[in-house]
Amino acid sequence: MDRLYDVILVRSPCDSYKRCVSTNPERDTIDVTLAKRQHKDYVSILKESNLEVIELRAVDGLPDSVFAYDPALLGRKTCVIGRFGESTRRGENKALAADLMNYGNKVGEMKFIQEPGTLESGDILVTGKGVFVGESTRTNMQGIKQLTEYIRTLPVQPIKTNMFHLLCACSFLDEKQNLAGSGPVTSKLFR
Repeated sequence: MDRLYDVILVRSPCDSYKRCVSTNPERDTIDVTLAKRQHKDYVSILKESNLEVIELRAVDGLPDSVFAYDPALLGRKTCVIGRFGESTRRGENKALAADLMNYGNKVGEMKFIQEPGTLESGDILVTGKGVFVGESTRTNMQGIKQLTEYIRTLPVQPIKTNMFHLLCACSFLDEKQNLAGSGPVTSKLFR
């Protein structure tokens, strides 16, 4: 079976996870102990699927750092370390870059999005046709232009969206199919 990913990076929720950025009306009821147990179960499932799981240390003071996917687009040749649009998350990219120094054989050369650019991986959809990047409240055109310079071997297509993140509305299924809803991000944007 072919896979898009063989190596998964995960980061456990930290003790300050209850202070994460969230608009959920039940945010104040977050049970950090339960979240940590659920995370361990998640990691077990990944390992049972024969994926290599790299477990990064929890970073207290960065409550959203459990969302390890958001700070960067990782590749074996190039890693693009983003710059968060959400200012409270801006230390996560540096924490991830420091952690990645221990895994140089698994990730490529690190490139960094510079101010005034912002880029979050939740806005990046990698497909068989190239890379689609949502210009959103979290990722701006300056960040998209820098990403385009860093990954010149792949076509990068910006998609303007009013979504929180592009990946809230779509997913890559296989070389011929993307899954998109009927709302603000539809399949016609990926042609």
